Amino acid sequence: MGKSVAFLCGAGCEGKNQLDFPSGANFKKDIVLAKNIKTLYEKINSSGKFHENFSNGAIIDARCSTILYQTFVEHVDLLNNLSNEVKKIIENYISYRKGNKENDSEKKEIQSKFKELYKSFIGVSNSCNISEQDRELFFGNITLCSFSDELFNYLRMPEVYKTEVSKVEKLYFSAYLSILKSIYKTAHNKDFEKDYLCSSVNDKKQFRVCLEKDLEEWQNLIIRKNCDNKNLYYETIREKKAKYDFEGSVITTNYTNFAEKITGLKTAYLHGKLDWFEDINSKEIKLLSDFSDEAEIMPFLFIPSGVKPVISLKQIEQYKIALEAFTQSDLLCILGYSINSDDEHIQNFIRERLNQKRRVLFFLYSGDKDFTYMKNDYCAMFGNSQYLEIKKIEKSQDFRTGLENALKAF
Repeated sequence: MGKSVAFLCGAGCEGKNQLDFPSGANFKKDIVLAKNIKTLYEKINSSGKFHENFSNGAIIDARCSTILYQTFVEHVDLLNNLSNEVKKIIENYISYRKGNKENDSEKKEIQSKFKELYKSFIGVSNSCNISEQDRELFFGNITLCSFSDELFNYLRMPEVYKTEVSKVEKLYFSAYLSILKSIYKTAHNKDFEKDYLCSSVNDKKQFRVCLEKDLEEWQNLIIRKNCDNKNLYYETIREKKAKYDFEGSVITTNYTNFAEKITGLKTAYLHGKLDWFEDINSKEIKLLSDFSDEAEIMPFLFIPSGVKPVISLKQIEQYKIALEAFTQSDLLCILGYSINSDDEHIQNFIRERLNQKRRVLFFLYSGDKDFTYMKNDYCAMFGNSQYLEIKKIEKSQDFRTGLENALKAF
């Protein structure tokens, strides 16, 4: 058997200068602001039990302060870039959370100002003076882990925790709508909500079937539009596979089928897939059109969070494919990806591979960040392994050249 190569593909494979889908920051922003999602929810769950708890508009909850707190306690270096008023409110709250002693009236004032600050960031209040720069910094680094992870617990008993479960659904439908809008715009250069969602059928069963079929068609159309695009990482993988005839597989954290369709390689969907949905009660995962009319369902895809619960055979199947790729391939190439605390499970997979003395080639796009600093940070994260090689890429040609050289060295 010949050499085998696995590719871990992140959002950058479909982002700027690739398929131009939203960045991680814009994706998280869409999730938090949750604009106009009720129509999509009701088209899919027209007789759902959670309608009375489901609403449009930004996520506002007693727990929302954790979003703001985690964002700035994990990115404390951002504080110096904020306006003085905002910086002071955040610093006072972080000090309070760390156990510094204040009297009761001071605590209440600190908590109140911090809650109002979150509302000002998401635009439902103007009590704090939030500049566009402040807002961009917040959404560019927003951390949803604590907020979403706590809510996942309520999925155990949806009939008991209807309000909390509706918030979970809201998170997932917001993420799903964000992706649908991007795909539809890329395919047709039209507005998904105005030109598709509002004009589509109201019958639930028919809508589910139509959306599943149309989503496949939109993705195929995008592939056809990009069939001659030599800049795509996926296209480079396909070309090199044909040239060097290696055994290959893809591990993707994206929700689309582009990696599988363009590369032609066996693909593991670690974070779910656009046409997979989950039954709120049975936790069964199937294609959107395969559920009964009575089933209350939500998109099966992992939003940015610290906990990635394994709840079904469908997930285990995907992790089995990924695990084989991580542990058995002769070379693991990572591209379009940046390691963060949302993906600790993937960090562990990579770390275990390096411990087994297996090669990892990381194609790192640093953007406006210092490449040397990022490289040193990643090396330290994985124990400065001699089996980890990190290459800087600034354009698609850098990946093409780097992969070519790596395959020649086999």
